[in-house]
Amino acid sequence: MLAVRRTFVVLGALLAVAIVGGAVVAFLVFGVQPSASPTGRAPAASVVADSMDSPAAPAAFRDRPPFRSCGQLEVERGGGVPADRIACLATTPGEGRELIVVTSTAEGAPVVRYYRTGPGITGVEIFEDATDDRVGGAWRRLDCRSGQIDQFGACA
Repeated sequence: MLAVRRTFVVLGALLAVAIVGGAVVAFLVFGVQPSASPTGRAPAASVVADSMDSPAAPAAFRDRPPFRSCGQLEVERGGGVPADRIACLATTPGEGRELIVVTSTAEGAPVVRYYRTGPGITGVEIFEDATDDRVGGAWRRLDCRSGQIDQFGACA
């Protein structure tokens, strides 16, 4: 009985060494690393930072005046933007507000949307950075003249 137990301990140790060794080899040969987040995407903060510094961003985005923040959030595919965040955009129209929402495409590519209200804007101005999307990814500027955004961030 003791010999069987000892055999299993030795086999378990060998298996553990093989798994760790395989992970090291995969990292060295293929550059395989654990994902940065549970979703497999980079965290929303780094996605937004990359978007804000994007050389592909249109001049209208780069030159936009700073507005007070309604926050920055990541919404899972099919999820909605909380009503209080949407309402924040309308709280002080003369002052200007900006809400940043990170979503993803079906393939998992991040899409960053900047919703803005304020002086010089009729309704809601939306900048969309989908440059990481391999299928038609680009920057877009949209005007939601109704001033109404639904829970999915679409012009209503």
